[in-house]
Amino acid sequence: MWRLPWPLLLAFKEDELLKDLLFGKKKDLEEATRNPAALEKAGVPIELHVFEDGLHGFVQMPMLDMAGEAVTRLCAFGRRCLGT
Repeated sequence: MWRLPWPLLLAFKEDELLKDLLFGKKKDLEEATRNPAALEKAGVPIELHVFEDGLHGFVQMPMLDMAGEAVTRLCAFGRRCLGT
């Protein structure tokens, strides 16, 4: 059976969804899947990269310099997970 990698989260500092992930109020399974603190508490490692500025979905916008950096980090994450 394949072992799945830990979650990789790429976000920008002011992203409302990042704030929800870090400071969510719900204390149930739904939050555990969304909340890095809850994931870590449950023993699930996470990798969180926060960029200073941007907008939601910036990784898909190649015209932004930060998107290139995010893709570089994503590729490095994939290589680490595959052990290459």
